[in-house]
Amino acid sequence: MFNRLTEPKIDHLRRTKPFLILGLGNELLADDAAGILVVKELASSFFFQPFEPFFETVLCSESGVTLLDYFSGYQKAIVVDSIHSPNYPVGESIEIPIDNLQVTYAPSPHYSGLTELQQLAKEMDIPFPNEIRIVAIPVEDPYTIGKPLSESTYLGIQSAKNKCLAIAESWIKSYC
Repeated sequence: MFNRLTEPKIDHLRRTKPFLILGLGNELLADDAAGILVVKELASSFFFQPFEPFFETVLCSESGVTLLDYFSGYQKAIVVDSIHSPNYPVGESIEIPIDNLQVTYAPSPHYSGLTELQQLAKEMDIPFPNEIRIVAIPVEDPYTIGKPLSESTYLGIQSAKNKCLAIAESWIKSYC
């Protein structure tokens, strides 16, 4: 597993696996760590072992245009992240279709989203996944520094792991 939190930048020109699972978040900010924790647990899970030859698992606390390097060169990607919204119940996980994301004209490249990254990759002729699945974990508190993970977020993490495994299994079946 590649951990961007402790290791140097990925060489996107030397991809050896077709698929990416990218865990986003900040482990210092309470429930915001959910995406990172899902991918950490997946990578060390017995149930993930059959998928390991096909999936690169990456932990990342970055955002915006910086993420372009992470996606470049993969055929498909799963993005796992926390979401703080009154529209979704905590303790579960949801899949957000990338088509539901709106283009945001951010005041800075640091705030660019997935739709902007897709557009930028296309304009710059950078190889970008032809399918991205977003698994989000609704959380209670993504803002408090040093607070432990909430119990409801832990339940959402378990749900998100199951969603990621189901996506991985469907991709492997169509790949092989």
